[in-house]
Amino acid sequence: MTHNIAVIVDAYSTGAKLAAKFHSEGVAVLHVQSASPIIDFYINDFRPGDFIANVVFNGLAECLVEMNRWLNGIKPICVLAGAETGIELADLLAAELGVEGNSTETSRVRRDKYAMACALKEAGLATPYFLRTDNLHTLTEWASGHCWPIVLKPLASAGNDSVFFCNDRTELESAFHSIYNKANRFGGHNNHVLAQTLLKGTQYVINSVSIDAQHYISDMWIDRRKVIAGASNIYDCEELLAYEGEVQEALVSYMKQALDALGVRNGPAHSEIMMTAEGPVLAVSCQSLHSPHTPTNYAATADRPTLAPAHGSPPLVQLHSRNWERPTTTVSLPVSTHR
Repeated sequence: MTHNIAVIVDAYSTGAKLAAKFHSEGVAVLHVQSASPIIDFYINDFRPGDFIANVVFNGLAECLVEMNRWLNGIKPICVLAGAETGIELADLLAAELGVEGNSTETSRVRRDKYAMACALKEAGLATPYFLRTDNLHTLTEWASGHCWPIVLKPLASAGNDSVFFCNDRTELESAFHSIYNKANRFGGHNNHVLAQTLLKGTQYVINSVSIDAQHYISDMWIDRRKVIAGASNIYDCEELLAYEGEVQEALVSYMKQALDALGVRNGPAHSEIMMTAEGPVLAVSCQSLHSPHTPTNYAATADRPTLAPAHGSPPLVQLHSRNWERPTTTVSLPVSTHR
């Protein structure tokens, strides 16, 4: 068996591509499945043949025993979340195994959109006005004090799952009933809804990688969307930006502060920021890789790997991070740049 083993929790979506890249660097991969069964949203992504084993989480103690059986005394070089559903468990397993990761004390901040908004506000960063509630009357009373439209969404989900732009009280009530007490895309139960005032401006996508709380911005995109009446907005296209520029400088400064506020110390982040008239405001950040439609690199440092989207043009790209203290090898993920 190889002496280098990586652990991936929920290797789905873009995370499904990671094992092959580890293999090309001589690193075996152990998979941990955070829940059983794998939810329908991810079931077709999982590639069990890419891993030395698949450990299904049924409690921490049992999981660690089974993992250690396959690790056979080898300390993993990393524990990564392959998809958003794996973030909290990856933090926990990294801590238990003594591997660099992110604090379990802030894990929920990186998964729950309400907790995320609270953390940003506490750090003094701009946020939309927001409310978490399980009561329709409370929601409508709060909305009456703000301008329409109001955005309503689950606390934890992905993409445009149950995201509604409500232009009046009737639409707000309908959206509440569509979300509350229903299952979300990740198989969780929506015990609350999150209401936010609509951010107005130009939306940007920012991908980053963090090493020991040093944040490196790898690529920035203008995110073009279309609003569909009676539904959420949909993706139109994304336009890659140059790194330098007045807007980019403001985005990067805000993004690094936001990552600090969310407790991101290690690993990738995919974030969406609205540049409003007052400045940048984070819409959402996910501590896993961007969707498979963006070129992404895996950068392996001398003692542990880190993930980073790619500079340059696909399919052959190189990562040149500033102020890295460890030697770096880079492998490209040749994927489409269109979405």
